[in-house]
Amino acid sequence: MTTSRKIVAALILPFAAMGIAHALEAQDALGKKALAGDYQAQRNLAYSYVSPRNGEMLNPVMGCAWYLTILNSGSPKVNQGDAGNVEVYCNKLDAPSLGAAKQQARRLLSEISKK
Repeated sequence: MTTSRKIVAALILPFAAMGIAHALEAQDALGKKALAGDYQAQRNLAYSYVSPRNGEMLNPVMGCAWYLTILNSGSPKVNQGDAGNVEVYCNKLDAPSLGAAKQQARRLLSEISKK
């Protein structure tokens, strides 16, 4: 690697790492709001797990779990789009992953109901 490429890499990598850290912090902040029962935060968090951007964590099982949580939350805001999200994103999972998502959704619903 040439010296100029090394310099460019040394300058870019820290900023890329900061971007990833910021994205993960954003998912963490959404997670806190989602666990507090914020419908839109739940939707945004689920989507961030199935279609991550800018360093967000890809986790289709958690995305499905949140979509299942939303659908079963009892929120008056739940609509056909939420049912569609479960169908689209949960149907992409294999049987063991879907089982894990359903188990996680039960835990999430339990945690949300305690608040």
